[in-house]
Amino acid sequence: MEKTLPAQHLLADLFGVDKDKLTDSKFLLELLKDTAAILSSPLLTQPTLTNLPPSGYTGVIFLESGHVCFRAHPEANYLAIDIFLQNELDPEEIFILWAKNFPAETIRKTTINRGIHNS
Repeated sequence: MEKTLPAQHLLADLFGVDKDKLTDSKFLLELLKDTAAILSSPLLTQPTLTNLPPSGYTGVIFLESGHVCFRAHPEANYLAIDIFLQNELDPEEIFILWAKNFPAETIRKTTINRGIHNS
């Protein structure tokens, strides 16, 4: 009997991002909520945003089928995004939303196919 649990893990580094957006807590929390709204997976927790002194933020959404999290470093105009989704959900859809909201000078993105495969 074969068992599979397909998943994709998308990691992205956005360089040269507008630092004003990276320090706007209301904007960041709304983007997390917008992200949760477009995913067809039940939320395990509400979107969470935490301030990182002196001016950065980290945020996360825990889903039944994965997670979406970020870390904003305004002092370096840098945003790190981590999207892990299972069950045919496409992390690229979430990445497009975030890249649209954070235009960057340079983007480095890696997608890894993950999952359990038994025969």
